[in-house]
Amino acid sequence: MNRGAVLGFVILLAAPTTAMAQGSLERGRYLVDTVMTCHNCHTPKGPNGPQFDKALSGGLRFDEPPFDATASNITPDRDTGIGNWSDAEIKTALQEGKRPAGHQLAEVMPSGFYKILTPSDLDSIVIYLRSLPPVNSKVPGPVYKMQVPHQVFPGAENAMAEVDLDDKMKRGFYLVTIAHCMECHTPFGPPGTGVDLKTRSARAAASSRDRGAFRRRATSHRARRRESAIGAMPTSSVRSPKACARTAPSSSRRWVIPFMPR
Repeated sequence: MNRGAVLGFVILLAAPTTAMAQGSLERGRYLVDTVMTCHNCHTPKGPNGPQFDKALSGGLRFDEPPFDATASNITPDRDTGIGNWSDAEIKTALQEGKRPAGHQLAEVMPSGFYKILTPSDLDSIVIYLRSLPPVNSKVPGPVYKMQVPHQVFPGAENAMAEVDLDDKMKRGFYLVTIAHCMECHTPFGPPGTGVDLKTRSARAAASSRDRGAFRRRATSHRARRRESAIGAMPTSSVRSPKACARTAPSSSRRWVIPFMPR
């Protein structure tokens, strides 16, 4: 076999690997539209539920003690969305929680779970977001009232290797992490310490005074309407007017945390 034929054979073998590393539109659609639940916050809600004709054009408002922020327009509209953002800037927002100018996103954005994303999944998300029809929809800018530490979930500090997804246990952890299930199912630590990221059990969460961890979404408009992407929520028995059915009255302690440098 001559040198040219060998080179051609090597390129042919490398082609599928390169394609996988670059991600795919369908994989991005799966991640954004299902497991990562991006529509829960970024798609506006109408009287009959999510307005998918304006999908991902900006949605819920989170008026919390540390910030008053509205979920951004993440369609490729150049004036009101992310159409002018580079691929790298979109990935930084996802994984670091930072805008192109370097400003930190409100901690309601679960970027602390997204560092585990494989390079191909990260590319797939970008590909899919760029494929969306641009929607011109300007949302109010955020108002930050205090500094909140940026937390990264244990085990999500680094990208998972593609080969590890063949392991059922690791793949399960990967999916649960990028779905940020721990936001509701992980308890708080002692007062003033924030979320107990080392405790992951449902029993611990259920017995916790706060009955869950990242209660950042509890006071959102979605929670107040007792609605969610999976249907109506049961009537709350909690006295606090700002709490939803899954939130205990002491949940506001989640913001009683020491200021930490980023």
